[in-house]
Amino acid sequence: MRRTCIALLLALTVPATDAADECASYGPMAYLDAPFDGTDVASNVRFRVLVAPSCGGLEGAPAHEFRLLDAAGSEAPTDVVPWGPHHIEVVPRTALATGEHELQVRRPISTDALGDWQKLVRVRATPERDDRVPSFDGLRSGAARAVRGSVPISPCEVVPGWELETRLVFDAADDAPRDHDELLYRLERRRPGAAGWEHDRTFRAAAGRRASFSWKDTTGWGETWEYRLSVRDLAGHETTGAATATVTAPPRPTEPVE
Repeated sequence: MRRTCIALLLALTVPATDAADECASYGPMAYLDAPFDGTDVASNVRFRVLVAPSCGGLEGAPAHEFRLLDAAGSEAPTDVVPWGPHHIEVVPRTALATGEHELQVRRPISTDALGDWQKLVRVRATPERDDRVPSFDGLRSGAARAVRGSVPISPCEVVPGWELETRLVFDAADDAPRDHDELLYRLERRRPGAAGWEHDRTFRAAAGRRASFSWKDTTGWGETWEYRLSVRDLAGHETTGAATATVTAPPRPTEPVE
């Protein structure tokens, strides 16, 4: 269940234009990404929050506010650090004291006001620090193919059509003894020969040596992209895999989908 909920939240990191067209309001909404409620965390943990456009979010509203309280209700000084297009990290300025801590949020309730404080997560800080950087080699391979699927023709209607499925294969990162579920992978891409990378999406991967990630799209036929992966833990350590994968998509099939 936890992984299913996470997958749904991470899907928000790629806002859907069609979905936005159907929403009365499509503004940013804050959801906890990690750590998970009731778990033990390192004293130098960062609280990762997804803030992404979502149906029901208020456009033009004030930004969310966050605070971190200890078991006695005292607030710990924190900084809010952006990471990627849609994630932020609430970072305690000093190591957390051993014991329970609760991250709270105030969400917008109108275009000029925030609501009451609400719990996002409660964790138990341990005396140990996490100073280990995740070990990650990068991508082993990538491929793209045409698959039969559904193509939108309006915000409310889809028809059978060809979709482009891209799949990347890699060995999962090693961050033992921390839970692999705490790791977030960031996928970037660039045109062959380009100097800079552009953010594409974030996702989680199953633990174990061989892992893969795939997605479908209705655009990008015949295009060539070079992909690379980074992995980030809850202490803010990030490793970019040295091995990249270049993938050329096939042209869109001309035959109709049956």
